[in-house]
Amino acid sequence: MNRKLYTLLSFVLLLTFLLTACQPTEVIKTVEVKVVQTQMVTQMVTQIVAGTPQNVVITATPAPTKDTTKDPVNLRFTTWTANETQLKLLNDIAAEYKAKNPNVTIKVDSISADDYIQKVSVQLAGGDPPDAGWMLETAAANWIKAGALTDMSAKLKSFSGYDFADLSPKTLAFWVRGDAVYGVPFSTSPVFVLYNIDMFKAAGVDTPDIMIKNNTWTFENFAKAAQKIQTTLPKGSYAFGAADATNPYAANIWNHLTAFVRAYGGEFWSDDYTTCTMNKPEAVQAIQLFQNMVLTDKSFPPPGESTAFTAGNIAMTFGQISRVGPLKDAKFKWAIAPLPSGPAGSKPTIGQAAVVAFKASKNQAWAQDFVAFLTTKENVTRLAAFWPPARVSILNSDAIAKNNPAIDPGQIKAAITDSIIAGKVISSHPDFAKVDLAGRPFIDKLWVAGAKVQDQMDLACKALAPYFTK
Repeated sequence: MNRKLYTLLSFVLLLTFLLTACQPTEVIKTVEVKVVQTQMVTQMVTQIVAGTPQNVVITATPAPTKDTTKDPVNLRFTTWTANETQLKLLNDIAAEYKAKNPNVTIKVDSISADDYIQKVSVQLAGGDPPDAGWMLETAAANWIKAGALTDMSAKLKSFSGYDFADLSPKTLAFWVRGDAVYGVPFSTSPVFVLYNIDMFKAAGVDTPDIMIKNNTWTFENFAKAAQKIQTTLPKGSYAFGAADATNPYAANIWNHLTAFVRAYGGEFWSDDYTTCTMNKPEAVQAIQLFQNMVLTDKSFPPPGESTAFTAGNIAMTFGQISRVGPLKDAKFKWAIAPLPSGPAGSKPTIGQAAVVAFKASKNQAWAQDFVAFLTTKENVTRLAAFWPPARVSILNSDAIAKNNPAIDPGQIKAAITDSIIAGKVISSHPDFAKVDLAGRPFIDKLWVAGAKVQDQMDLACKALAPYFTK
């Protein structure tokens, strides 16, 4: 290792240690510190791993075929799932790959979801890179821009029996730049409403399935139903809340608000990243509705209070199919429904994560080969037990319904299959960490009594101006 690179790596590791050691304990400040760490380390990853300026997108040279060597190979595959059943499935697929390629050993490395991007960034910068793994949609644009992910198009199109054309162009589009493919979505998971049937009936409120039949399933009626249900609940229970015991005002707040904003015809920013639009009338009206649920109706928990739908003290939550598993032993009746519509109609929102191969991998050819193996039709059918796929043939089959027998097939079609076809991926940005850090103070102020949505969104757009330039 030359002296310059050694010095850079030492500085990165020292800086990461100091930043981590100095984190404050308050929740909001902790989130901000982690964003700063991720942003700084990712910039260093760009310079050290890619070896080029940050704004250059690198298209990796097509990797040689796997048959060029039979030397022992050790691959590390990173994931943020801690679910034992999901990890077993990934390990089973890894074992099957080894059976076909005896010289390759794959370690599935589970990293906490809260720390995933930060820790993978440090590993890439520190000379111990993972070879392949999962990647979030919110971070993907930045990592593609930085050149940290490999172009896998040649591998995917040449892998025996892969059927690249079966990947839905719309669901794949987020990960494509020109002819380059930087990720294969393993989870194209629409956000839907999980609801507690028992709590609706106890409050005498029509359940979402009835409202859908009556063409009254709108965000306005969603909020009215929550308001009425809230009046029947004991302290500590809410009509609308988080799916699990997490802070919904931290990383998930953009996702919660996106569903409202899009139904009202708005966006946080333009798709070409040239204009901040969160202060436009459509977005302001939608955010106002959510703010009323927090401050006026008190049907959504206040900042600092954690709730969980699985505990039975939340009537409605935004969920995805991967969150349904823990409900198998629920002591209450539950069901799912597509997101309510708004003045702009039905606007399904999709959370998406992909499998990628990292450019810093010392075994790039094998990493890409395993990604292709993991995302074949056969294996995606198995993965569909937890994550809605990007493959058209599987979406058009009954694979999701078979893997989720506790959910009515009609609800699966409406809330998942149809929503994938019509939906749009949650907004990302090439500088999402910076956008989140700069915009978060104004989002946080929305939950303070007397805060004016229009004022805060105007201030947010002003603060974010450097990231939306024509």
